[in-house]
This record gives sequence, C-alpha cells and structure tokens, in this order.
Amino acid sequence: MSRTGFKGLKNVFIPFAAVLLSACASAPPPSRYLTAEESAALILQKAGSTRASVPLYTAYETLEEMESENQPFGCNAEYKFLRVSYLELRPLAGNEFEGRRIDVTSCADNNYTESPLRGRFDKNHVYLFYPAAQNSPLVQYSFAGHSLRFDGVYRMRSGVAEFTPSSDGKTVDGTRFKLSLYVPAAPRPERSSELKAIAQDYSTIASARVAERDARRAEERREEQRQAAAVFNAFVGTFASEMAKTNADIERGNANLARASAALNEERQRQARLDRLEEETRKRIASQGIAGQSTGSAARQARPSGQPSATLAQANTSAQQRNTAAEQAAAQKQRDDAARESKRKTEAAAREREEERRRQVAEAEEQRRRQKAEADQRAREQEVANYLERMRAGIRLAAKSCGKDDIRINGNRPGGKKVLELVDVHYVGHCPGQVRFTGELRNYIGDGLSCVGSDMRSIDLPCKPEEARFVVERVTRTN
Repeated sequence: MSRTGFKGLKNVFIPFAAVLLSACASAPPPSRYLTAEESAALILQKAGSTRASVPLYTAYETLEEMESENQPFGCNAEYKFLRVSYLELRPLAGNEFEGRRIDVTSCADNNYTESPLRGRFDKNHVYLFYPAAQNSPLVQYSFAGHSLRFDGVYRMRSGVAEFTPSSDGKTVDGTRFKLSLYVPAAPRPERSSELKAIAQDYSTIASARVAERDARRAEERREEQRQAAAVFNAFVGTFASEMAKTNADIERGNANLARASAALNEERQRQARLDRLEEETRKRIASQGIAGQSTGSAARQARPSGQPSATLAQANTSAQQRNTAAEQAAAQKQRDDAARESKRKTEAAAREREEERRRQVAEAEEQRRRQKAEADQRAREQEVANYLERMRAGIRLAAKSCGKDDIRINGNRPGGKKVLELVDVHYVGHCPGQVRFTGELRNYIGDGLSCVGSDMRSIDLPCKPEEARFVVERVTRTN
C-alpha cells in the first residue's frame, strides 16, 4: 500500500478511536450487590454500635402488591403480584440483631422463601442484609411510628456504596409498585407454618389461574383455527359454487347459441328453397310467355284479321303474379315467426340469468349477515370474559368494623368501561393461625368501605377485621 493510502487510513481511524474511547469513558461502570463483609462494615459505619432508645419490635409483617400495565409477571402470568413478608428479629449486643425473613408470593411454584438476616439500627433507620448469600443487597428501613417503611437498597459501584430508593407509588418500566408499611406483629413459632399454608393456598389459586389462562389461550387458538378453516371452506365453497354456476351459465349460453344457430340455418334453408321456387317460377313464366307469343302468332295467322289475341296471355300472367306474391308473403311470415321465436328464447334466457344472479346475491347477503351476527356474538362473549378477568385482577376486598359485633366486607371496583352492571365475586380469606375460609359477594357493586351509604355486607370473621386478608379467586356474571 502506498504512503498516501496509510495516511488516509490514519486520518479515518484516529477520530473513530477517539469517539470510541470517549463513549467507553462516559458509560457508567456496572453495579453489584455487597458481600457480607462489605454489608457489615457499611452498617457499622452508618448505625454505629450504640443501642438507640427507639422501640424495635421482634416481628414485623406486611402485604405488598405490584401491578404491571403492559406485561404480566412471569411467576403467575398475570398482571398482579402479591407478597406477604414477615421479619423476625432477635436482639444481640448493642444495637445489633439477627433473625429471619419469610416471603410468600402469589406464584404457582417456588413461592415460599426463608432467609437468615443480620443488621443494626439507630434512632432513624434499620439496616439489614442476608449473610447466607454470596452477594446480597443492603436494605434500609426507616421508622414510621411503630412501623417500618422500606426506603431502598445499597449497591456497590466502583468501590463506593450507592443508594437506590424504593419505587413505592411509582411506575417503573410499566410496573406500578404499591408497598405497605411493615407493621408490628406478635412473634410466634407457628407463624412459619401459617405462612406455608398461605403459600400453598396462593400456589393452588395461581396454578388454577395459569391452567385457566392456558385453557383460554388454547381455546382462543382453536377458535382462530376454526374461524380460519370456516373462512377458507366458505371461500372454497363459494368459489366452487360460483364456478358451477358460471359453467351452468356457459352451458345454457352455448345451448341458446346452438338453438339460435339451428334456427338461423333452418331459416337460411327455407330462404334458399323460396329463392329456388321463385327462380323456377320466373323461368316458368318466361317460358310460358315465349310459348304464348308463338301460339299467338300462329293464331293470328290462322284467325281472321282483327280478332283479339292478347287476352288469354294477360290472364295467365296475372294469375302467375298472384301466385308468386302469395309465396313471397308466406316466406316472409316464416322469417318473421322465426325471428320472434329467437327473440323470445333470448329474452327468456336473459330473465333466467338475472333471476339466478339475484338469488346468488340474496344468498351471499344472508351468509354475510349470519357471519356478522356470529362474529358480534363472539366479540360480546370475549368482551364479557375480558371484563370479568379485569374485575378479578383489580378488585381489592377488605373487612371493617362498623360498630359492636358489626363486621362488614366490601371493596372497590376498577375503572374503565362497565360491561356488566352487577357481578358475583368469589374470594378466599385468611386469618392468623392457618384459618382459611371462602365466601361470595353476589350482585357486587364495589362502592368502597363506608359504613353509611355503601353496599357493605355483614361477615363473620374468626379474627379481627384488620388481620383478615382476602384474595379474589374469580368473578362471574350475575344470573
């Protein structure tokens, strides 16, 4: 390569390399979770080792929910995700503690996790991490009265701890986070078994919903295949019918053409016969005229002079002319009759084709109307099914005390188009102590939790209203 070529490559490569290095330099370094040693050191740095004069309870519990606006969560293939979290804390020396965390999620499987934890607290915050994990987030909570609020997590980036706040009340990448406070709870050894029972209920419900979703999608695919097959068969049937009708029209046209051609040939033959007859008549008249002239001369020679000789010839000529005119009139009548018959057959064939065309148009219109009615019915059924699923995913039920021995239940009704005025809500309820119960709210309106002026229903609960948790299992059309 010439020196000029190397110089040209150099002029191109150097600016490109500068841009590439600049882009690499501007890209932020990746972050990671902290090791157990890093978490312990950072907690000691932030909280110190002196016990703060704030009440740190030995157990906290919360129910959190997240809802996706654009795609379902992977664990249960739905747009709503519930999680029950239980923190159990045992105080150690100073402000240090250890314990465990139990999470129960509304998934079909792998929905129960139990992890050991360690941490420290000061007068404002609680910090904890999970030492059993190779790398884990350092979690920060803040005191909110007697409860704990999740603030966020710490991650390491370029050797520096970086805080990422929580997404409570925010929508991140189409997912809406709604996190609840960790409220104090009484520590009980049997709580683990109770949460396992709730996890089993969640798993059963989620598995049923996944099965329903799979069955619904399979039925939708089968319906699409049936509709495609029906459209194809209708097209093939219509095409075959149209081809058969077209072939029949062609055959009828060919038959009419053959009949018209035969009539035309017959007319030509009759015309030829009449032409021959007329020619023979002219020849006969001509020969008779010549013979008459010869006979007249002889008669004139034989008769005395002055006797009439043209009278007989003139009479013969008049008779022959009358015969020729009658034959020509008969021939013309035959031609007129043949033309009228051909016209009548042509008009009858045209009327038959028009009637067939109208019948085909009427059949096509009836088929189109029937298909539209079926499509409208399927669309209505699908709209109702989608509405019921939206209600099931969006309804939140809760219990409330409206007076002494007056416990009621009600909830909300998601916004959007109201397809059905009333629905029936079937739910599963949970109370502490592995207590599980089911119920149904018929003719559900969902106008809130006001004890006055709302559609709240009375309910018998085996626990306090604020301890009850409800999961909407399905929503059906009110009969």
